[in-house]
Amino acid sequence: MGDVKRQQAAAVEASIHQPLERLLSLDDVQAEARKRLPKALYEYVASGSDDEQTLWENRQGFKRHLLCPRVGVDVSKVDMSLTLFEDTAHAQHASLPIMISPAGVHCLMHPDGEIATVRAAQREQVVMGVSQHATTCMEDVAKAAVTLPTPSPASSPPPSAPPSTPLWYQLYILRDRSLTLSLVRRAESSGYQALILTVDSPVFGFREADWRNGFAGLPEGMILANYPTKRAYDDRMKGGWDQNSEALLDRSSSFERDLPWLCSVTSLPVVVKGIVAPEDAVAAAEAGCHGIIVSNHGGRQLDSCISSIEALPDIAEALRQKGFLLDADRRAQRPRARLAGSQRACLSPHPFCRHPPVLRSQRPPSFFPPYVLSPHPYSIIPLVVSLFLDSGVRRGTDVLKAMALGATAVLLGKPIFFGLAVGGEEGVRRVVEILRRETEVAMILCGCSDLGKVGRGLVREGGRGSYIRPSRL
Repeated sequence: MGDVKRQQAAAVEASIHQPLERLLSLDDVQAEARKRLPKALYEYVASGSDDEQTLWENRQGFKRHLLCPRVGVDVSKVDMSLTLFEDTAHAQHASLPIMISPAGVHCLMHPDGEIATVRAAQREQVVMGVSQHATTCMEDVAKAAVTLPTPSPASSPPPSAPPSTPLWYQLYILRDRSLTLSLVRRAESSGYQALILTVDSPVFGFREADWRNGFAGLPEGMILANYPTKRAYDDRMKGGWDQNSEALLDRSSSFERDLPWLCSVTSLPVVVKGIVAPEDAVAAAEAGCHGIIVSNHGGRQLDSCISSIEALPDIAEALRQKGFLLDADRRAQRPRARLAGSQRACLSPHPFCRHPPVLRSQRPPSFFPPYVLSPHPYSIIPLVVSLFLDSGVRRGTDVLKAMALGATAVLLGKPIFFGLAVGGEEGVRRVVEILRRETEVAMILCGCSDLGKVGRGLVREGGRGSYIRPSRL
């Protein structure tokens, strides 16, 4: 690992002389990253756990869903923009339904690491998730988004301004709740606009490639920057960041106890990442979350797991039946009331809770944290959650399929790493640009002039899969 920085410098130099425009697909970007990265670094990003069946199924699941386009409609103008957490105090605008998934150690791919990624996210106007295991501290990432160079220096925002692109901070429930809470407070004070709670990692999956390559520790001078140095890094992280950092995670964490607590200690929306079972999605919604990311961690955790895209329809239907997810027409007609910030109803007995509890006399028999009081006394309305998909997205048609099956937006993980490896900030922008173009073309050919036109009738099951070109992987 001692020559990682030298190899990174060589990759950066190579990217200067090889234009990114010749990379036409995300598979092209991955193939180029494979040429430039050391074997251990490439396989750390590209590999999955055990037999890598989940990794394969994530791609194949999309191939088993086919599009049934509509024609004879006006698609002279296509609007791919959307508002996340619409009709709430947390509404956030994005230019397209593609987000950057929270993933650690970006500096392994490029010296600028998360700074390059957030600058690309800001220029492309997409939401970025920042990992608890980032190699740049969350404050510096937020500052980089604020201080992005502009054509007119006089119009630059002040240093205290919040990031202009939505940043979501990803965290785990740690054994040390005070450390978890301190990370939440730092995210709030840095201007992050949502929290992502990862729930599929009580332990980390076994990736054979990392062990065969002897890849267990960060290079000299690189740390997991969000942890207090002496408290967490020196004692637990020095030999690595996956298996070694497991000691910090709380395996006893549960939706019933910890998700209501997290929702109670912050005014930010909480999005739960790592759900593939409908029952878990309903449990998370009932515990008070604002969003759910259907994800199997990109095939890096449990092998032989259902693909995210094939888990999505059942999760969407389960949430609809419970009133947590509404179709577009019902959403427009459904009356809703929400209590803002500290007025939110909360039953958490935890001492860190800063929301006043609802009086017992006001609670209906079936009152749970995800419900808020309506304008009518003693009646309740369920909070509507946003649904996202992560794992396996490589084409604009994949984006369209996910949205047709119930997702508000999709998240990209591995492709962002490969973009970083081939071109830093510009490489990440190239990844987003490719998907932007493909998604727009897919919408036009399917007769969808805006995201509201993307519905369940657009997708049919019955594809045979196996369309991935092995030479590109």
